Amino acid sequence: MRILEISYRNPYGKNGAGVESYIYKLANFLKSNKNIVEIAYASENKINGCSPMEVYIPKFVWKIGLAKFYYNLKLYFIVNKNKSAYDIIHINGDNGSLIPFIKGAKTLMTLHGSISETLKLRTKSHSIKYIISYILDSIDGFFEIASCRKSQMVISVSEHTARFFKEKTGRNDINVINTCIEPPYKINKNFDIIDELKNSGRTLLLWVGRDPVRKGLNIAKRTIKDIDNITLITAGYNDENPQENVVNLGYVDNDLLQAIYQITDIILFPSINEGFSIGLLEAMSYGCIPVAFSIPSTNELIKDGENGFIVNNEDELKQKLSWLVNNKYIIKQIRPNVISRASDYYCNKILPGIYSLMEELNQSQNH
Repeated sequence: MRILEISYRNPYGKNGAGVESYIYKLANFLKSNKNIVEIAYASENKINGCSPMEVYIPKFVWKIGLAKFYYNLKLYFIVNKNKSAYDIIHINGDNGSLIPFIKGAKTLMTLHGSISETLKLRTKSHSIKYIISYILDSIDGFFEIASCRKSQMVISVSEHTARFFKEKTGRNDINVINTCIEPPYKINKNFDIIDELKNSGRTLLLWVGRDPVRKGLNIAKRTIKDIDNITLITAGYNDENPQENVVNLGYVDNDLLQAIYQITDIILFPSINEGFSIGLLEAMSYGCIPVAFSIPSTNELIKDGENGFIVNNEDELKQKLSWLVNNKYIIKQIRPNVISRASDYYCNKILPGIYSLMEELNQSQNH
């Protein structure tokens, strides 16, 4: 098959997140099965943006916050012109949300969460920037739902996201196939910061993410403020508000991130909304004990007290962390369960299911 994967950021670049990680792993798997895969993504560089699937977006469009809208609109015309070249066009979330409206396009959509649902949880503001962002995201959310309705086949990475879109679209044929991770591997590089943290004698906690609001960075920082003998490592977001006992690493490459997982005791996950977190799964695969807010996706993954801990608010989060720090044998006790649970989501178990659906869609379109 010839497959077009629709991303937004370059999955092979440095600024990818969960969706890009998903596309990266899926594309490599598809290629290993002798398929031809192209990836569409937005580019800030006009020189590099000469490829049909590297969509150039002018800098002023990025600055005024219209990059995603511009990207989807431009991609619509590019794909419409080249639609016959692909057996499957794989849309990821709101990336490429106009493509299902192209007559004759063979579309598979993967739902990684819901923009509309996330909007409801935002802290309200009367600033112009917030209002513009809210309007644009509302439009994206509308087209995400419309795309789900129009796509020939739909996958959701979680049961909760599937239920949400079933209610919004009336579709009862949404396939649930979770996101996936690669098995943990040993890092042979030496990092000074890792040695320093490892030898500190403190309980190490980790918060990882690109979106500090949705993933609850400030909640994590407030929670650990008065707990003794712990260090919170934050990675993925450049936090410019220093705090005692917090080590902010900003963006980290994959090797350093895996090295951080190896020394971390507890992964903090006070997220207010999530499709299905790759970062959480990766940390668990290394034996990091998850302590997470009770939201649908974490409730699907974690059984409280068996392979992690679920809490309902900041007070419960603080109490649970204090208890774990004072009873570290619990961490060692449930670590095998945590690792075992994460292994259910290894890519060699997940990706063949997606590939089978692609083959099914391709065959149905050919008859």
